[in-house]
Amino acid sequence: MEDEEIDRTKKNDEHIGIVSLVRQDEGYKRMDVLVIPNNTEELTKGKNKDEILKIARENNGSWYSIGEGEYKIGQTVKVFYDKNQNVLESNPPKKGAEIIRI
Repeated sequence: MEDEEIDRTKKNDEHIGIVSLVRQDEGYKRMDVLVIPNNTEELTKGKNKDEILKIARENNGSWYSIGEGEYKIGQTVKVFYDKNQNVLESNPPKKGAEIIRI
């Protein structure tokens, strides 16, 4: 994914962190990736989904929706997203990703 271009017409921001949860939305052929900054394997290891979501809320984690990709829990990623986009009301928040780089 390194060769993908970022849309420079948007006011992009970036979020660096660890993939902590991944969920597939088959109906829309999209996937959601929960990224928690400054996460370490020890922080979420052995935790269930609810515990990980609580850690995400406490540590500025966000869900990112992306069209396709092979993302695995534990990967360090850099997410580029339009900081002026509408964010879905959820906690942690859900945003659309422009690009997710591993």
